[in-house]
Amino acid sequence: MKKMVVLVLFLCSLLLQPVHANPVPVSESSGTPTIDGDTPVILQHENVTYVVDESHRANVTAVYHLRNPTMEECNLTIMLPFRERMPDDLAVWQGNVTVNHTLVPFNLSFSPAARFSCSIPANDTTEITTTYSLWIAEVIHNVVTYRYECTYIAGTGRHWNGSIAEARFTFKVAKDLYSHGLSGYDVTETTRYMVARATYHNWTADRDIDVVWYNVNAYGKALLIVVPVSLIVAAVLVIRLVRKKTA
Repeated sequence: MKKMVVLVLFLCSLLLQPVHANPVPVSESSGTPTIDGDTPVILQHENVTYVVDESHRANVTAVYHLRNPTMEECNLTIMLPFRERMPDDLAVWQGNVTVNHTLVPFNLSFSPAARFSCSIPANDTTEITTTYSLWIAEVIHNVVTYRYECTYIAGTGRHWNGSIAEARFTFKVAKDLYSHGLSGYDVTETTRYMVARATYHNWTADRDIDVVWYNVNAYGKALLIVVPVSLIVAAVLVIRLVRKKTA
């Protein structure tokens, strides 16, 4: 029985989507990675986009602009934390150059993390881009709808120097997966997607970015047909019964 429970928990862990977080400046001077709360580098801008297609695949692109305000070149160690697991297709670039990253344990209520290094010239800005994909699984909300959720852990962005001048978050959800939701966002519509956007200025990242939407499932769609038809049939039967009684 215990082996069965362990197996079920293991299989469930494989289904958990990896949750991505803002990058964290790290110091390794003590031999153990710790947050570098004294970094002079500023996370100046970030632009995070999720594109969720009909197959439940979310392609995520996150672009970070890091600024070195000092008069000396700054060499950085950066951790990109995830929750539960790191996607197999994670890629990191500095500008147009691919940056090698390694998988490491990193205890920040996240496990694991991608570790990489970069250099920023004096009084200059560099662009770090990360891409990966994940599976957005439906969770039954009630009998007739499925619930979907994307979460981005933004709070780790507070460990950089100062606030974030601009943080932009975009979630594009395929219409086949959408009936209602995306509340709290500016929502627009394209041919294939419902697009939810939020932008924050001079922002101290103090909360997660979470987007939730719902989709009527097959049972719900059947009810949308069966219930009106049943009401019509019932109304016809009542009318006929009344007519017979008054005849």
